[in-house]
Amino acid sequence: MLKNIVLLSILMLSSCSTDRKVSDKVSIMLDVPVSPIKTYFKEHFDFESFIAIETTDSFLVSDIKKIVRSDDNILLLSGNRSVFLIDAHSGKLKVCIDKCGNGPGESKRIIDIAFNEELGQILLYNDFYKLLVFDLKGDFLSEVKVGEMYENVTCRRGEVLFYNKLNGYSCYPYMLKIYNLKNKTWRTVGDDIKIDFPIRSRGLQMVNSKRVWFNAPLDYKLYCFEDDTPAAHYRLDISMAKLSDDLIKKSISDPQTFFNEVSMGKIVYSLNSLRETENFLIFHSNQT
Repeated sequence: MLKNIVLLSILMLSSCSTDRKVSDKVSIMLDVPVSPIKTYFKEHFDFESFIAIETTDSFLVSDIKKIVRSDDNILLLSGNRSVFLIDAHSGKLKVCIDKCGNGPGESKRIIDIAFNEELGQILLYNDFYKLLVFDLKGDFLSEVKVGEMYENVTCRRGEVLFYNKLNGYSCYPYMLKIYNLKNKTWRTVGDDIKIDFPIRSRGLQMVNSKRVWFNAPLDYKLYCFEDDTPAAHYRLDISMAKLSDDLIKKSISDPQTFFNEVSMGKIVYSLNSLRETENFLIFHSNQT
């Protein structure tokens, strides 16, 4: 029996190693409104389309972690085990990738997904520190050993960007590791500054919008990757950003107290899921 779930798609966006630092050019200060504007999206954005996805007993989508659209295709990461390729016009399933295991093309947990538009490929990054490459028919093509655990990946102009290397309670949020799919070469850009912060945001710290945007916990700058260099493009003046040095230390030594003080004080400590349109930047924070 067929069931329909509706996917709401909002169009808000249309082995060598080289060390390159984060650009130190002056960033622009942006004022963030103190009070929420409840009618903001209704006044500034239109829904592009509603896509009804056909589901059957053997094809059930739940807990969607990520949606990536490329021309006529939509790529869904459901939970941390299944990837679905959907026809963007009919909503019908084209491919399902959900091989569980540690063999070729298999994963126990899928961390992130991306499209390689230049070569028409599906990219899966898994918990075996591997980048798996599939064609649009779902056939496994190859794998790349990454060797380290990252939180996010994206693909841009034939290159895969890996962001925010994990190391226990630490992360390296100002560094991008980049793999060229055609040349099969690696390079690294940015600063190897380590931040000790055990709390991860629920949103995406790296987003491929008109540009690749990323940001770090406890930092109120918005960074983008352009001209092969990470740059701190904007700084945000947020009235609710009141993190004391003592509170930052508690995020490691006493996370429960940190959460309590952040909740009671309505403090913003993290930004995520940045998107850009012709006239606007839209992002989430840890505050609702």
